[in-house]
Amino acid sequence: MKKSRRCGLGTTVCRGLLFVLLAVCLYTAPKAYALGGDLADANLNTASVWTSGSLDEKTGNEIDYYRRMRTKDCFALGYDKYEVSVTNKNFSICAFYYDSNMSFLSYEALYDGSVINRSDNAKYVKFYYRHNTSEKSMSPGQWGRYIGSSLEVFFKAVVQHESNISISEELVEVEQHELFDDLQITSSSGLTSGDIDVKTGAVVESRRRMITKELLPVYEQTLEISITKADFKVGVYEYDGNEKYIRMTVASDGSEVAVTPETRYVRFCLYRTYSEKSLSPGQWGRIFGDGLSLSVTADAEEVESTTDDDVYTPAPAPKPEPEPEPKQTTTPHDELYNEMKQMLITGDRSVHDISKYGMDIYEVRAIEKELRQGECYYYFANSCVMFLSNFGLKNNICSTMQFEGMDADFLNRYNRMMSALEEIKSMTTSQMTDLDKVILVHEYIIQHSYYEKTSTARGCTGGILGDGHGLCAGYADAFNDVMKYLGIEARYVSSNDMNHAWSLVKIDGQYYHVDCTWDNTTEEDKGYIGHNYLLASDTRFAKSIPGRHYNWSVSEEDVAGGIKIPATSTKYDSWFVHDVKGLMVYANGYWYYADGKNIKKSDAYGKSMSTVLTETANVSIIGLSQGKLQYKVNGVVKSISVK
Repeated sequence: MKKSRRCGLGTTVCRGLLFVLLAVCLYTAPKAYALGGDLADANLNTASVWTSGSLDEKTGNEIDYYRRMRTKDCFALGYDKYEVSVTNKNFSICAFYYDSNMSFLSYEALYDGSVINRSDNAKYVKFYYRHNTSEKSMSPGQWGRYIGSSLEVFFKAVVQHESNISISEELVEVEQHELFDDLQITSSSGLTSGDIDVKTGAVVESRRRMITKELLPVYEQTLEISITKADFKVGVYEYDGNEKYIRMTVASDGSEVAVTPETRYVRFCLYRTYSEKSLSPGQWGRIFGDGLSLSVTADAEEVESTTDDDVYTPAPAPKPEPEPEPKQTTTPHDELYNEMKQMLITGDRSVHDISKYGMDIYEVRAIEKELRQGECYYYFANSCVMFLSNFGLKNNICSTMQFEGMDADFLNRYNRMMSALEEIKSMTTSQMTDLDKVILVHEYIIQHSYYEKTSTARGCTGGILGDGHGLCAGYADAFNDVMKYLGIEARYVSSNDMNHAWSLVKIDGQYYHVDCTWDNTTEEDKGYIGHNYLLASDTRFAKSIPGRHYNWSVSEEDVAGGIKIPATSTKYDSWFVHDVKGLMVYANGYWYYADGKNIKKSDAYGKSMSTVLTETANVSIIGLSQGKLQYKVNGVVKSISVK
């Protein structure tokens, strides 16, 4: 996409980039040379010029980074302009500019056909090389095989003088590529519900993700991503001038995405890394209202033309279009991620040959960490024992991988778990508050599971929701994952001294303890549901109710021993629900429960309590079916309408 600008010309001397070039012999270049001489005379196509390492893009300082190569010396910028030629399109070179005191000024990425326009203060330049598609696999030895053979770079000085030619006053039209304007998204109004196919770049229907409505113009820029919530990421999709898909990059908060030289448009796809399936456009709106925002800024800004009666400064000339060349639509990183994902969704337990990706064990594990976040529900089905392993190593490169602990029932368990999640979600209504949803999940988990110590998936959500039994860790994970699936924050709490785990759930800005395990029983007493440990403060949990909790912490990734999150609100410490023995059933804004011979109903806060009926003996609630509440008295099943 291009746009035009019109500028008036005065009759005085035109400065800047004009159209007259004089011979090199008529021009005397400055002689301020650095150790490597002037850039125009430098030979960068020999390995002796380079050393392993990189340059810091914020400070210009040399840093150790063995996947790149930097110049040993700096070079003088004796001319105002240099044309850049890079013979291998798979590589780019980044220039770092310094003043006469070697103080860092700026940097820019250079590709074949780029032009260096030296600023007034810039006197010296250093460079580093990087591989555009598989940078992580490059070693110094591999660099040595490229530099000077299939990879060469040249800098041609362009000599210019101010012109004394007078240009008559007229309108001159200068075409210029649009640059990406900074993007701020703080609501769903700038987005539309949908997804983008990672293989084709085509828009597909989805009620889980949000994408920008239009393609946004961009030209050789680095996009800096800022996302205010940690559990969200954005896919950056790049397209060429014909809107043909090039590639996709996953970006999180703080990421930088350098678009390819061929990229002319970008589109963004925002998604949540957990409980993605529950997100509708309405939920997105509430998430934005709760503080989510996406900001994208570019490291280059469009230069505005200015008009003056005496001085004319033209807009920068358009950069030459790169030669068309077939490009990979996915990187080795993307390909390995997709291979891992396919192993998950098919339950593939075989050993895979991954030597072609050329990655070390740290890189492979980093990709699996992304997979664990992006495809978290598969890990919920077997997370206590399943992990990537069986890494064959050859010259520090991973040659094989396999999912260890993925048992034969993995996919069936996953499907049962997802069915349970969908069933719970179907039981919620727009009338329900977060408090109602907490009670609902507590009742469902305990009604459909029991405590058990030996099963394969005993310590994860899949054990509780997929198999119907598990340990305290499984109960805590299941409660937390269902709450997150419904859009409510919940955290994992554990005590090493107790050898026990439970949950913290956040309601109306306050945290409360929930221990589904201690409100449940063993298989022999399956069906009993207690409520002593549902929504309690730190104070209540530290007392005997009938059993106390102690010495706990909240699990936090990469924080050894966890962190402390206070649950100081005592709002529910004297809650009527704690005295309820047996199942509670929700219908039309009320919770129905048994109280001896009575069936009672109340809202979740206990503000509108009443007796529905009284039987001849103690009653127990069975459930809700087709608008009728089913209960048992003296061994006989009865029902009443609650519509």
